[in-house]
Amino acid sequence: MLLVAGMTGDLAAQMRDTTVFGWSTRKARAVLLSTIIPGSGQSYLGHSTKGTILTLGFFGSGLVTVLAENNTIGRNERLTELSALYNQSVNWVEAEALWRQMLETRDIQQKDVKRRDLFLKFTAAFWLASVVDAVLFSEDLGEQAFGSAFKAPGPTMGLSVDPDRGMVSTLTYRF
Repeated sequence: MLLVAGMTGDLAAQMRDTTVFGWSTRKARAVLLSTIIPGSGQSYLGHSTKGTILTLGFFGSGLVTVLAENNTIGRNERLTELSALYNQSVNWVEAEALWRQMLETRDIQQKDVKRRDLFLKFTAAFWLASVVDAVLFSEDLGEQAFGSAFKAPGPTMGLSVDPDRGMVSTLTYRF
């Protein structure tokens, strides 16, 4: 107790503001955020570019994984359909054409399975990289104001498309 009373105000406040692992409350929140949505913890700590890359990488590879799985399911249904038609075929020419379609569909399905497995690994890697980065490598840059009202003085330029006038350019100088 005497030790806490003898500490400076900043050090005592810092000790109250730490979690079990010795992290600040913001660092603990960042790790939790990165665990839930990869990259969000990095953005919370002030590393917005890194956070954006991790988030887009995670959701992009996850989307490709889902699409490849959807293609795999569709091709499996197509193989079932072709197999039923093949078993019902009555002449050799029709059976041969169906057999070639089955082989082609199976080859495409195998590529979809490989693509799905690869991008599932990428998705897991982005998630793991986000958590490890939040725990080990992303230092807290402090809270930053959000929005255009807090931009530094200087020129900014914007482009927009107007249906009547075409491309419109805007130059703004903030004092």
